[in-house]
Amino acid sequence: MNGKKKMKRLAIAAAVVVLLTCALLIVRKKSAEYEEAQTVQKEMIIDLTADQIKSIRYTTELGETLEFVKVEGQWTSTTNPDVKLDQTKVGTLASSVTGCGIAHTIENAGALEQYGLAEPLMTLSVTDMDGNETALDIGITNEQTLDVYCLRGGDQSTVYAVSTGLTVDLAWTIEDYIDDSEDGTDSAVSGAEEIAVSGAEEIAVSGAEETAAGN
Repeated sequence: MNGKKKMKRLAIAAAVVVLLTCALLIVRKKSAEYEEAQTVQKEMIIDLTADQIKSIRYTTELGETLEFVKVEGQWTSTTNPDVKLDQTKVGTLASSVTGCGIAHTIENAGALEQYGLAEPLMTLSVTDMDGNETALDIGITNEQTLDVYCLRGGDQSTVYAVSTGLTVDLAWTIEDYIDDSEDGTDSAVSGAEEIAVSGAEEIAVSGAEETAAGN
């Protein structure tokens, strides 16, 4: 009887060891797959870096067209040439449009209406320093995945799903890019002048009152 119990215990222990070994192998496999996925670089919808961009042109959902061109290291607006641009904000736009990864692609996409691409809501065109252009037509957002659909380079057979952050960036109007730091400086100077004048007046009045009282 004791021998049977001992064999049973050994069998249970062996089964536990097998299960633990299998679990360890599964964990290691998943960990390796995760590390491999992390090292694979995600394809970008625009295969450029921000400093390679010469111009950015886009049309918002409201129909406003903006174009920014880099001239001697400074961003200028061809659509609003009199506007002084906030260089940091336009630089952030350049980084955003070149940092938008492709979540997945839909081959042989079929009818474009289902993606909002028969009549795109927005358009984006980015040109590099060598004059090469990448054009996007941008459609609707998938309410479940929160990805936005777009076409690239006029190819209507493949639909790309990318981050909705792209549409957020392209919702900005020219007013959002205006550099108002000069106005802020003028206001500060004006405010300082008012304080100085007011202070001088108070000192003068106070001094006159003291003189009168002394007399």
